[in-house]
Amino acid sequence: MNNYVDTYCPECDAEVHAHIRMQQAVLVVRGEDVVYNESIAVCPACGTIIGDARIEEANLDRAYDVYRSCHGIMSPDEIRNLRASYGLSLREFSRFLGFGEQTAYRYERGDLPDQTHGNTLRSASTISGARLLLSQNRRKLSDRSVGRIEQRIQAMEGGAAKEFEIRLTLEDREASSPSAVNGYRRLSLERVVALAFILAEKCKELYWTKFQKATFFVDMAYFDKTSQSLTGLTYAHATYGPVIDCKEEVRFILAERGVVDFIEYGYGEILTPLRCENMPFSDEELSFIDEMTQFVNTFGSATDLSDYSHKLSCWIGSNDGETIEYTRTDGEVTQAINDRLAAIH
Repeated sequence: MNNYVDTYCPECDAEVHAHIRMQQAVLVVRGEDVVYNESIAVCPACGTIIGDARIEEANLDRAYDVYRSCHGIMSPDEIRNLRASYGLSLREFSRFLGFGEQTAYRYERGDLPDQTHGNTLRSASTISGARLLLSQNRRKLSDRSVGRIEQRIQAMEGGAAKEFEIRLTLEDREASSPSAVNGYRRLSLERVVALAFILAEKCKELYWTKFQKATFFVDMAYFDKTSQSLTGLTYAHATYGPVIDCKEEVRFILAERGVVDFIEYGYGEILTPLRCENMPFSDEELSFIDEMTQFVNTFGSATDLSDYSHKLSCWIGSNDGETIEYTRTDGEVTQAINDRLAAIH
């Protein structure tokens, strides 16, 4: 939303160019207090808070988004993407799910699904759930829709098989005992996936290259702090800074699990958050990650963050393709992060 809105002030009885201010607010959603960031329009002449239907609608959407996130409920965009993945009309999609014919339409428009319908929607994004729904509701569907659903299930099965193969490859590659290469932690894909979701959610314009630099700083700084990496990822020297050693496999896992989406933007792809069903981090770890996102957000571009990584001796002292061992940081990464934050603030 813009910082200003053209609206009507009843106190001044005039059209005004009102300033939009953000403040924390609480809205009761299904009997639960939801804390969210509320927009309010303030008259520049008299300071009155102006009621505007457009702003109120956006506030409601924002509160609903917080509620959805807390309860693992799919967003309208996720529901639309799910239906698109099956190639079904709204009517056929509702029938496939066992809903009333207008129900999917309402959820795509922003209504909150109840718990039963929310679970059904989540189930439809899995192979076993899709099979069960098709067996239950096949007679309600046209032959064409049945064919499209079966094709989608086959595609998901192929993706699951490929993910399983990649998981084995990654876990085999990282199966060695914890060492300086992986930061004394075996690779945890669950941690990698969750970290990607958080960074995509909190970092501005998170290009794929910027994401890899961000995870490098997070892992290395956490190693400085605890003598153990956060994820167990291995990093290697590349021309434009450190990269994830198994970056293509990690990218596939993130896309296949639907944790983030890769959107064409400018001269590359940015990561946008979708959903994360498992959050394996402790409160202390989440707090640490949040501090790291503040550091990442001080850089306006992936290039700026890459250039900053070039100052580190652990990158300077390694050759192209060479693994950057965590023990090379010796507190330098944390110092670089602190210096950057101090300079900005």
